[in-house]
Amino acid sequence: MHIEYYGEFLVLAEELNFHAAAERLHVSQSALSKHIAELEKHHRIQLFDRGRTSVKLTAKGAVFLEQAADLYSRYEELTNLFAQMEDEEKPLTVAGILDNPLDFPLVSRTFEYCKEKGVGRLPIFIPCESTVVEDNIEMVRSGEADCVVLYATDELLEHIPDSDQLTLEEIYRVPLDAIVRRDNPLAARQSITLDDLEGRTIIRLVGPRFTSGWSQLEKQLAKAGVSVSTKLVPAASAYEYITGDPDTAILLAQRTPSFGVPMQNAEAVRVPLEDDRLLLTLGVFSPAKGASPMIAPFVESLRQSFKDGYGG
Repeated sequence: MHIEYYGEFLVLAEELNFHAAAERLHVSQSALSKHIAELEKHHRIQLFDRGRTSVKLTAKGAVFLEQAADLYSRYEELTNLFAQMEDEEKPLTVAGILDNPLDFPLVSRTFEYCKEKGVGRLPIFIPCESTVVEDNIEMVRSGEADCVVLYATDELLEHIPDSDQLTLEEIYRVPLDAIVRRDNPLAARQSITLDDLEGRTIIRLVGPRFTSGWSQLEKQLAKAGVSVSTKLVPAASAYEYITGDPDTAILLAQRTPSFGVPMQNAEAVRVPLEDDRLLLTLGVFSPAKGASPMIAPFVESLRQSFKDGYGG
């Protein structure tokens, strides 16, 4: 016996008209009549009194109505549950740079917001493994990732082939700190500006997660007319460098969010860089068409977590 027949019975019991019920159900009147007859045969009862001008529930049909409504309601609940479980089996996959220990509090806060928005399974983050920005974006094009988080501005899109097939949403303009040794004159300052970097040596960490960020900083320094030299240092994360043995050069690093724990070193000091001319713009790339519906709540949650962490 098809469970859908019980749903058809409920509609007919409400309409008490085969023609009207068939139209609501988008089936032929003859098909509906046949299905109801099969229900009656299966349960060995007459559900309706069929007159020439009217249709009425029988006494047994009225009893059957209550039980059928409960049965069909449970069926729909079960169907919706399985549909939800199927959706949850396909969590959002996020490529890019949110794999730094400094970002963990932000990611954790993002997960909390995702749960509040009813996201079934939390996003899965795919580590950034290539120093080429286009390789990370290609993961979106190929379907390996649903979206990618990078330090990116609209200017980056101009250099990417088929950029009209992508959407870039800005998440936040992240403030920076200058990390210097305690014997550096800047260590005694409450804050510094971009001009204080003139002529100094800046650590340029080499690794997949730093390429897009450094590209932004380099352009912002040039636009502000600040000249610096750079020292290349291979590192998997800023955490790896800071907790090691930083040298006399300056490291520019994402500021620790208000609910995070600053990366510390007995020999180094964090000095806030208070200058709107030097900020890291974080963005999310996703397909312009056919994007996962889970991207929107993820982007909203990520943006809110950064606002919580840095204010504004």
